[in-house]
Amino acid sequence: KLLVLLVASTAIVWVRGTPLAVAVLAGALATMAVLRVPRGLIWRNARPILLFALLIAVVQLALWRVEEGVVAVTRMLAIAALAILFTLTTSSGDIVAWVERWAGRLGMRPSRSFRIGLAACLATRIIEHLGVVARQVLEPRHARGLQRSPRAFAVPMVVAAGRFAHGLGDALEARGPDN
Repeated sequence: KLLVLLVASTAIVWVRGTPLAVAVLAGALATMAVLRVPRGLIWRNARPILLFALLIAVVQLALWRVEEGVVAVTRMLAIAALAILFTLTTSSGDIVAWVERWAGRLGMRPSRSFRIGLAACLATRIIEHLGVVARQVLEPRHARGLQRSPRAFAVPMVVAAGRFAHGLGDALEARGPDN
């Protein structure tokens, strides 16, 4: 699944236009429907990405770059749908084990392959954390009547994501993954 995510995401970025991105987006959503992934779970994971997509669309529209905006938003939604599908259907242990196995086949030391597996796992799980942060940012923004202010959303999101990254770095350093 991780390989499919990597190849499909790369193809979406390299191929010009939106047909491939639309097809991948439709395929990911259809797969979620077939697997009976609860809509609430999908919505909870997709909402922050949809907000970023809306922000990108508004900026592109303001710059009179409608075609570029449609391409950017479609690509982002397709890759996000694949990532959400991957994270909802794959356990963290499976991700680490798969990456470790492949890194071992490439001749890497076990400690190094574990670090690479851990990094892959963390990268796939960041989407869920960003969803939590987005919900935490949206509530006070709404209470202050700033629903239409992109800055009232973007600034706290960047600060919260930076805090998360810093805390994660401190935790990894304390655990000693460099050993």
